[in-house]
Amino acid sequence: MSRARHSAGAAQSPPVAYGGTGNGTQIVTGALNSRARAFHYPAHLLSMLTKTEIIEMDAHSSAMHEIAHAIVAEHFGLDAYPTISLRDTQHDDLSKCYVGGYTEIIGLGRTAFRHASIGFAGYAAYAIAETDDDAWDIYEGFFEEEQSDTDMASINRHHQQWRACKTACSILKKHKTALIERAADLASAFLAALPRELRREMRVGK
Repeated sequence: MSRARHSAGAAQSPPVAYGGTGNGTQIVTGALNSRARAFHYPAHLLSMLTKTEIIEMDAHSSAMHEIAHAIVAEHFGLDAYPTISLRDTQHDDLSKCYVGGYTEIIGLGRTAFRHASIGFAGYAAYAIAETDDDAWDIYEGFFEEEQSDTDMASINRHHQQWRACKTACSILKKHKTALIERAADLASAFLAALPRELRREMRVGK
């Protein structure tokens, strides 16, 4: 859904997009190892899932990533608009699609440190919601895996990256219930709005 953008001026910061989840790989063929890292799920077990199950997991993962950006931004008093959508829908073939997302941030007060904290939030989301990983585990894991260009650009705005990661994790832990519930709502809304052809393909369990 498009959002009206505030005009940039002396008293208004221009909108910034965070996230960019989804790396363009197909959901099924050739993507299982990267999906396994994203879901903390063994690749050989992912290979046993149907396209339907994988796209639902993909939607949930992308939604949680984008909602986390939004929650940290909102903590800093900014307006945030998380979005996920289906990408690469060639020929309405589910196996050619993936779920991508971004979060538009609008408002004043985006310091370099806040940029960095918002950038870390997307990656931290899953660990905060569903594992016992602490902030240091999350910090180390972030730099061991490929991240979106927008998240990396945000994080590199400030030199105290460890402190920014701790801040993001602290905010997300405080709002853990909201993180889980809002991500579930966003993923559900996305799945309900899929094109009719793809929903039919999902119903037959391909």
